[in-house]
Order: sequence, then structure tokens, then C-alpha cells
Amino acid sequence: MIPSLSPATAGNGLPLPQFVELARRHGFSGVEFSVEEIAQLVEAEGFDAVAALFETAPKVLPVVFGCPVEWRKDEETFQSDLEKLPELAALAERLD
Repeated sequence: MIPSLSPATAGNGLPLPQFVELARRHGFSGVEFSVEEIAQLVEAEGFDAVAALFETAPKVLPVVFGCPVEWRKDEETFQSDLEKLPELAALAERLD
């Protein structure tokens, strides 16, 4: 088991770099994260810059992301989000 910091319990609303640093500073080995935020950061800063957030010693692992598919609304929203899922999942896998 990897002790992980969740934005539901601490740091909610922090941008990813600050959230990862909060986890690191308090001894957590992993973080729950928004894969959509990761995708936005990769687009703005590049994959290597985002991956480096997790690599600084001591390393913090990106361990869990919520399913970014809205299944509680209409079918069109569900299908639209579902189409994006493979690309987002592949991005999250690359971070590992």
C-alpha cells in the first residue's frame, strides 16, 4: 500500500505542483490527481516538465485519478467524455 494524499482530505484547490510538494513535505509517497489537470499542464509545459514534478527526491508517485467520464448526465456528454478516456489513461500511464 502506498500512503497517498487526497485532495478530498487536504490541499483541495491547490495547483498540482503545490499539491505534490505538500505531499512530499508531509511524507506521502503518492498523490491522487486530476488526469485532466495533468493533460492541461502537459499541453502548456510539456510532458517532461510535468513528469519532473513527481521525480524530485523524495519521489512522489501519481497513484490514483478519478474517472473523468460524466456518466450521470445525458448520453451525449457520456460518449464525449468516454472518447477522451483512452488518451487520458495513456497519459497517466506514462507518468508511472
